[in-house]
Amino acid sequence: LVLPLPLGFAADTFGGRPLAAAASAMLACGMALLALADSRAFDSYVVGFMLVSAGGCTFYFSTLLLAQLFAPRRRNLAISMCSFALDSSSGMFLLFELANRGTHGVVSAQVFWTVLAAFVAPVTL
Repeated sequence: LVLPLPLGFAADTFGGRPLAAAASAMLACGMALLALADSRAFDSYVVGFMLVSAGGCTFYFSTLLLAQLFAPRRRNLAISMCSFALDSSSGMFLLFELANRGTHGVVSAQVFWTVLAAFVAPVTL
């Protein structure tokens, strides 16, 4: 609710590439915090999830700039594909649940978020 106006301004001012780099950094930091989270010492789950959600929103705005590359009659399709990609990203929680149950707890939250931070976030750069 808070990010769209400043992100729109940043997208118009700086362009999509710096926005995507900032999004990747926020995603990687958020996933690293989730991987290292220990609620006994410091509850970094809240900060980690805030960074992941802010990074996702920022990445969505950077991909919306790609719609300008399409012909005017195809831009709505491009925007709907970007929206679908953002909405389907919540599937990572389903993947974690399936991996955790399928391995009887061997794939813990720390392992899952470490893998995501190490392999998925750098790919978006």
